[in-house]
Parts: sequence; structure tokens; C-alpha cells
Amino acid sequence: MKKYLMILVAICIAIFFVYWAGVRVGVEKCSSNALLNSARVQSQIIMLKRDVDAETFSRGVGDIRHILRERYTIAE
Repeated sequence: MKKYLMILVAICIAIFFVYWAGVRVGVEKCSSNALLNSARVQSQIIMLKRDVDAETFSRGVGDIRHILRERYTIAE
């Protein structure tokens, strides 16, 4: 009887540790996915900023002054 009780306790402990290990693996996968998504978003922001900066630097000072004069002059 005592032998069966010890086997049952050992099985219960094994099941508990397998469950605990599964939870830890799930948390790590979730954390990894969140970091990957964050890196993708940051990469997209950098690419968009690079495009905007390229457009800004390709314009000349005269062009910017012309655009500002057209938009912000006194009409009357």
C-alpha cells in the first residue's frame, strides 16, 4: 500500500513539473513574439523616417521658401 502511495506521489510531482515547464515555455514564446513585433514596428518607423528625410533633404532652400510664400502670404 505504501509503495502505491509513493508511486502516486511521484507521478503527481512529475505532472506538476511538466505543467510548470510548459507554462514557462509559453511565457518565453510570448515574450519572444512581443519582442519580434516590437522590432518589426521599429524597423517600419525607421524606414518611413528615412523616406521622409530623403524627401526633405532633396528639396532646395529656394523650393521651401517658394512653398512657404505661397501658403503663408497676406492675401490682401
